[in-house]
Amino acid sequence: MTARRESGDERLKSSMTATSNGKLNPVSFSFIRFYILAFLFFAANSALTIILPLRSEAAGLNQAEIGLMMGAYMFTCMLLRPFAAQLLGKHGPLRVMQWLLLLHAGTLLLFVVFGVETYLWLRALQGVATAFFSMTMQAGIVEKLEDKDRAQGLSMYTLFTMVPSLVIPILAIQIWENASDLAFTLLMIGLAALPLLIGYNVDLPRSTVQNKSYTLGDMCRSFGGIWRSTPLLISSVVMLFASCVFGATATFLPLYMVSTGTASAGVFLTIQGLVVILCRFILRKKFRPTVAGIPG
Repeated sequence: MTARRESGDERLKSSMTATSNGKLNPVSFSFIRFYILAFLFFAANSALTIILPLRSEAAGLNQAEIGLMMGAYMFTCMLLRPFAAQLLGKHGPLRVMQWLLLLHAGTLLLFVVFGVETYLWLRALQGVATAFFSMTMQAGIVEKLEDKDRAQGLSMYTLFTMVPSLVIPILAIQIWENASDLAFTLLMIGLAALPLLIGYNVDLPRSTVQNKSYTLGDMCRSFGGIWRSTPLLISSVVMLFASCVFGATATFLPLYMVSTGTASAGVFLTIQGLVVILCRFILRKKFRPTVAGIPG
């Protein structure tokens, strides 16, 4: 009995520390900081996805202008991911993380200072920060974990990026319904400061394994590979259309609900987030790689 207890204590201790080759465990303290950082970072987008359309409509913007403003976030996030990867290779994940957290904090504070006329450009800046954040976190997870632990680490990271959709929308709706500028200001300051405090010196590698960047021609050739792989092309098209539908639903349906008073937008978005998380958990074992390097 004693031997079994000691064996269990040793396994627990080993799970909380780095391995002999410097790799970490997905449930180590360093990675818990990663997950908390992911939650706080994406909590800002969950709040702004609710509050900005409502503020914009109240200020007189039409639906086309609101859609353009909200779409600027995803457009810049998608467009700049290849360049984010290039900067990671040149400057390393830790340096890039520090830069993007400063940009993220500054952008959130500007939402407090300026009005709806600047929301388009601020959403675009927020998309820039998100593009770099996602690439930096994924690169750090891949390089800090053993091969056998990477799937668990990436799954935990993705889960914590979705958890804000369970709690933040209801908070955002309450802030709007109470017309509390002070609460909005405090929320933005908190979501600007906390990621900086937790993530500025997070345990990310100072350089990537390859430690090199690539040219614009290399990126174009990589994009050309999409057309030569049918599974990759189909996955890309499905993701593009799914993102459009999801973004439009998350932007305009809550706006409609609040405007008509037919239902609770906060409850709707919480249920939506819960369904997404449950589907990821339930269906996680249904997908297997079918082509080397391409998820099935």
